[in-house]
Amino acid sequence: MEECSSSLNGVFFAAFFSVFFSLAAAADTIAAGQSINQTESLVSAEGWFRLGFFSPGKSRRRYLGIWYDQMTPQTVVWVANRWSPLPESSLGFLTLAENGTLLLTDGWGVVYWATAVSTEDVRGPVARLMNSGNLVVDGQGRHVWQSFDHPGDTMLPGMKVGCNVGTGLTPYFTSWRAADDPAPGDFTLAIDARGTTQVFFINGTAPLWRLGPWVGRHFTGVHDINAYNSFIYSYTNNFGSVSFKFDVWDSSMITRIVLQPWGTMEHFVWSNATSRWDSIWKAPGDTCDGYNRCGPNGVCNGTSPAATCGCLPGFVPRWPLEWEKGITGGGCVRQVELECPRGKGSFSMLTRAKLPDTSGAAMALGVGLEACMVACLRNCSCTAFSSSDGSGCITWFSDLVDIRVFKPPDTKVYLIIDAGQDLYVWQPGRRSHPSFRTA
Repeated sequence: MEECSSSLNGVFFAAFFSVFFSLAAAADTIAAGQSINQTESLVSAEGWFRLGFFSPGKSRRRYLGIWYDQMTPQTVVWVANRWSPLPESSLGFLTLAENGTLLLTDGWGVVYWATAVSTEDVRGPVARLMNSGNLVVDGQGRHVWQSFDHPGDTMLPGMKVGCNVGTGLTPYFTSWRAADDPAPGDFTLAIDARGTTQVFFINGTAPLWRLGPWVGRHFTGVHDINAYNSFIYSYTNNFGSVSFKFDVWDSSMITRIVLQPWGTMEHFVWSNATSRWDSIWKAPGDTCDGYNRCGPNGVCNGTSPAATCGCLPGFVPRWPLEWEKGITGGGCVRQVELECPRGKGSFSMLTRAKLPDTSGAAMALGVGLEACMVACLRNCSCTAFSSSDGSGCITWFSDLVDIRVFKPPDTKVYLIIDAGQDLYVWQPGRRSHPSFRTA
């Protein structure tokens, strides 16, 4: 999405279009050469969403946005001109040009926002506000542009966060700067495609919270993500396209995930009974959710009333005196360094775990638990592994970062430790495994 503040150079004048081509307020489309002004709007076919001009909170600046129709208070889900608001006294016009470009202009033809100009020959373009809240431009039977590829602070059902090498699109979400300022704020939700793909919630460049890797039906960083059977979570990684999205079984459910200006990500569901938004989860949700809370090779126990840090089996605090004071950022180090080469080994199993940061990990699809163990043993750099039906074999090669334990769903990570420690000895075919508890 491109933003600018340049003149139309006489090609189009929004005021001209407003006089001759303005639309009825209830329409859900505009065709090439048509426009809507600041007193008009588009409404999706089933009346779920409205696109028009608005001023958030106490602000007098004007923005083009999409919000839930007939809902109080107004809940905006997308803003076009986040960087370039229209002044209070300025007229506003949204126009669809003949080449499929959407233009937001003032009465003098100055452009405040525009979609990328298509390099293809788009014939008969139509802009439509969909029932999903997606503003699309259709041409020759396909979407040549859509707002879902250029999200703001709100994730709606069907939207994606990810990256696509083929199209160059990297949809990511950014919070508002403040409740009355839609300009991009400090907080971002984005895909990290290094190692095994993960989703990060970031403050500037510093990770705040990590969703964890995908393990078949869920990410390991939200312990109760499957507690709500109304949602469908899906992850795609093929042909240079990596993305995560959520959807709903019941299309009548009104739900959204929002990046708040104060630094939390929250999932809401609208309650018709109380006419308000109910929060069903948020991140960070507790102390253990904070990224790398207990330092390298440390583990945060979120099941206790007060979150506590411990070291993984075979590890001790790097700085014991600091650790006793509750300063745990230095993490833990091995009591005894691993020997190499090694053809057999001993493992300690951590259950109910958020898997460690996989930015530097490796993934081997279709590899089962025993084969994953053998591969780890044969690599002197391997420090841990995990395997599930949905994720294949994940192997780590350095310090294990950002681990926590919590209630189910159950995921397991196997740590290679020295034979002199409290350990779990691998026995092929063994069905029962001991659990690890933090100190």
